[in-house]
Amino acid sequence: MNNKESNIKTTYPNASFTIGDKKYKLSEYIQMCREREGYSTEIGARLIGIPEPDYLELEKGKHPINEEMLNLLIRLYRMPRNLKKLLQNPNKPIIAIRITELRIKAGNTQTETGKQLGIPQPTYAGYETGRNEPDIETLVKIADLYHVSMDYLTGRIN
Repeated sequence: MNNKESNIKTTYPNASFTIGDKKYKLSEYIQMCREREGYSTEIGARLIGIPEPDYLELEKGKHPINEEMLNLLIRLYRMPRNLKKLLQNPNKPIIAIRITELRIKAGNTQTETGKQLGIPQPTYAGYETGRNEPDIETLVKIADLYHVSMDYLTGRIN
């Protein structure tokens, strides 16, 4: 299951962080900083090299951010450099990365996804962190839920 994609550091726009005594979601903070700089979403998308619909999803908290994108956003929008700590463990298994991306794109919480799969939220959360791996039966349910193949979930295809 180790493949080169499992070494890509990513974070998600709904990751939370605190500046001073104020708590933010990364997606909200990105939008706030973009607007402060006077950029449209079209310009923001061009600056980080993604299509505008994906950028809009990013600001809604539904599109992953890779290390390169986060570094660009930090420079372009004059965001605190310590936001880099939001990047996930680069050794995270590909299954964990893929199921997290799929859940976020679908707009589901871990609790909702766990209910749909018939498993408790802490069990599902373990799959996303890479602490645990789902059994074959659960992988099939996840693939069916998101209409993807097992090969995609396991990193055999992109």
